[in-house]
Amino acid sequence: MKTRRLLLALLAGTPFSFGARAQSYPSRPVTFVVPFGAAAPADILARALAQGVAEESGQAVVVDNKAGANGFIGAQFVANAPPDGYTVLISANSTQILNNLLFKKVPYDGIKDFVPLAPVCGGALVLTVSAKSQFRTMAELIDFARKNPGKLTVGSHSPATRLAGELFQQLAGIKMLHVPYKALGPGVTDQMGGQIDVLFPPPDFIAPHLKAGNLRALGVTGKQRMVSLMPEVPTIEEAGLANYELTYWYGAWMPKGTPPAVAQRMRELITRAVAKPQVLKFFAANAFEPMQMNREEFARFQESEVDKWGTVMKKAGIVAE
Repeated sequence: MKTRRLLLALLAGTPFSFGARAQSYPSRPVTFVVPFGAAAPADILARALAQGVAEESGQAVVVDNKAGANGFIGAQFVANAPPDGYTVLISANSTQILNNLLFKKVPYDGIKDFVPLAPVCGGALVLTVSAKSQFRTMAELIDFARKNPGKLTVGSHSPATRLAGELFQQLAGIKMLHVPYKALGPGVTDQMGGQIDVLFPPPDFIAPHLKAGNLRALGVTGKQRMVSLMPEVPTIEEAGLANYELTYWYGAWMPKGTPPAVAQRMRELITRAVAKPQVLKFFAANAFEPMQMNREEFARFQESEVDKWGTVMKKAGIVAE
């Protein structure tokens, strides 16, 4: 009888104990791991979020850059961290979605090894050509490419920019020669010098070159114009290529096995941090839009992204390296 009463007491106390632990979380400093270098957009975003979460929780939040190997190092570190809520990955869709599609040997699974907390924001890329280019509109570019298969070159420096070019070719019915770069800077330099025809750079990096008149923007890859940075540039769909949309996005994850109540608490803290002035300033500077989904919606969204870009890769004949 005593044993039965003890078991009932333990079972009755479990939800209370679990809830109490979540309510007291975080009770010590939290680490935000960024799988990219200092001053990268993900790093700037993480630091802005860290400040907001610290203000909301009363606990310090440390940003730890673990860059390298296409984001493998930082993402794997979080996947292998104790699932206690004190290690959070702040990253992009490249580490969580695209890496497992583009590479054969990835030391983690971007879906299965993480608990999705929240998407934070999404942004678009810009289709650029040299200011000296003969192409002043996207229609002119596509018309030339259709008449001259393989003559134009398209550069990329990341999974997102590679897929932006592939999707563009598929929907336009054209073929361009792909030129990979290890970093964006050399690609932009080559484009200004006329060595590469088409690029899909992010707006924050390319805006000064557009303003200086070194490059020309023919379209943006999102569904809406970048009103805060380049309102005069149409979306690629507006410019005539139906159904074109590519966005890259940032979000937050915890290791698989993190207690649901703890994950929900961090999600709430991050959601509140998104409304802080320093985060909104980051959004405006990069033409980002906040993304709002609950954890279940975010999980389904990730799966849809895997399906979408897996299909693009298959049509393009891209095989995981």
